[in-house]
Amino acid sequence: MLRLLLLAASFCVLAVSVLAQNAEIKKLRSLVNEVQLEMISVQEELTMLVQEQSAELEQLHEQVRILTNANHSLQQEMGDLLLKNSLMQDELKVLQDTSAGKQYEEMQQLARALVLYRIQEPQALELTLLELINEGANFPKDLLILMLGEAKRQQGIPEESLGFFVTIITDFPESPYLNYAIFQASELLGELEQPDEQSALLDSLRDDPGRYGELARERLQTLGQ
Repeated sequence: MLRLLLLAASFCVLAVSVLAQNAEIKKLRSLVNEVQLEMISVQEELTMLVQEQSAELEQLHEQVRILTNANHSLQQEMGDLLLKNSLMQDELKVLQDTSAGKQYEEMQQLARALVLYRIQEPQALELTLLELINEGANFPKDLLILMLGEAKRQQGIPEESLGFFVTIITDFPESPYLNYAIFQASELLGELEQPDEQSALLDSLRDDPGRYGELARERLQTLGQ
């Protein structure tokens, strides 16, 4: 009987122990499930984060690629511009040297013309002035034509001299030498015995307040007009 009681007691103790272990196992399983669910949630968040970061990283890579290509294009354009600028500077230097040389030659010719006019060498003066006109010199054309008229007048060829002064009157109405040309043309017309044309030119200067207006009025008085 005692033995049975001991066996029953042992069984009860064992049963209690088994029940306790089962409860602990249930708790552990519940905890494992919770941990697994939490891990799944964390993995999902990590996956979403990685995807977002991957998209952002791809965008950054694309921006870097675009900027790299743009920088490469700009460097090529800059190189082309620097080359063109260098070529243009070389061309400009050549043009400047050429222009400076031409202007120097023209100045020499004009200085020679002025000297010839001063010392009354009309033939040499005429040739120098014609060279300047034919070469398209940068000096006022009306001035060169005026000096040609003076050269012909010095040579005693009033008809040709008159032609140059008339050219200034007709082709250069805004010339600062216009009144001078009109008066000299009127004087030549007087030499050529063309009084009506002479009077008409002098009359056009009658109201001019300047020097040639005064000379024209004096000449008209001399002519009885």
